[in-house]
Amino acid sequence: METQQKNILKTVIIIVVVIATILILFFNKLLTPRYLSDIELKINGLVLLDNPPRIDFEKNELQWMLVANTQEQKKVLDKLKPSLRKAVKNSTSIILAPIALQSKINKELTNYSIFISIINADKKLIGYFKPPFDEHKMLLTYSSVHAHR
Repeated sequence: METQQKNILKTVIIIVVVIATILILFFNKLLTPRYLSDIELKINGLVLLDNPPRIDFEKNELQWMLVANTQEQKKVLDKLKPSLRKAVKNSTSIILAPIALQSKINKELTNYSIFISIINADKKLIGYFKPPFDEHKMLLTYSSVHAHR
């Protein structure tokens, strides 16, 4: 009887481990931001640069940044901030570009003032959002880029 009880216990433990593994993988997949192709990114208003230039400036934080060039863009990003914090775990700062940073971005992009630039943790200008700025599309697109690129 004792060996039969041990075998039953082993079977129950194996079943619980398999079910737990499946649930963990399911929730991981569910909570991971979706990978968007380059075409999907463009449709949602994000342009990624092929060779992202390094943008050196005073801010020493090692985090991603969304850089607004106008007060209107800053207001759009401020509305997006609560959702953004949930999606990418507070690792993004939103700034209104100082003149020095604007001039560095201007060297890389034409008509930069109408774009919201994205600078990654390595201080590279990886891309920009084109207007019109749809909050839902920006959140989906930024979450994908932040998680997968």
